Amino acid sequence: MEECRRRIDKQALPEERDNLLAVSQVLVQLRYKDPELLAILGGKRIMIESPLINQIVAESTQKTMQEAILEFLEARFGALPGDISERLRKVRAQKKLKALIKHAAQSTDLEAFRSRL
Repeated sequence: MEECRRRIDKQALPEERDNLLAVSQVLVQLRYKDPELLAILGGKRIMIESPLINQIVAESTQKTMQEAILEFLEARFGALPGDISERLRKVRAQKKLKALIKHAAQSTDLEAFRSRL
């Protein structure tokens, strides 16, 4: 692990460094359960700072929010038309998704929700 860290520090492009360390940590965790090995590769800080990991988390959060809105609407109004699901899946901004959660709770019917979507 120390050699891996030295090589990444020496050979990686600056914009790739955090991602390479984070991916190395993931691979180490798959094989070993030793937290000291993760520390050699930068510890939790690297995972938090990795653009790749941040992107994966953001996409996962976005999909979870979209699914929650769809389930909420279905529980309130019954089966959903396909266009609502399609349009909602195109919404990526977390701020917009949060606003749509509130709107789903306040909408009197699907047409009111669709107008905000």
